[in-house]
Amino acid sequence: MTEERLEIRHYALWTAIDDLAVQVNLSPSALAIHAGLNSCTLNRSNRTRGGTLHWSSTATIGALLSVTETSWGEFGHLVDLIEQAQLNQIVEAQKKAREVGGTTRAKGERASTGKLARSECQMILRNGSES
Repeated sequence: MTEERLEIRHYALWTAIDDLAVQVNLSPSALAIHAGLNSCTLNRSNRTRGGTLHWSSTATIGALLSVTETSWGEFGHLVDLIEQAQLNQIVEAQKKAREVGGTTRAKGERASTGKLARSECQMILRNGSES
């Protein structure tokens, strides 16, 4: 998996975790507390450390899923939907850049992950968009 793809998967995982909190009308910190975790566990500042992506443990995700009554399958599907939306957005940006004769990035520059706003991800989920 490329570094860019890992960044997209990382974003999708954490967005899905944030969406779990939204689904039960809690902040990520409050969700962590309800799951018996430290209130700082889901803080945005903990998602990368020194430029390195931090991945939530399966134990943490399991606790969140239990509190939100979400299955692993549902959570995995949510992550996949968010990731696919990100990839689609990147492809569209690349197409538009080619249409105007530009490039999506300068030589040696990493491509943007084209992160979607949370509201866009939630809209995709509400509309039942499939990957």
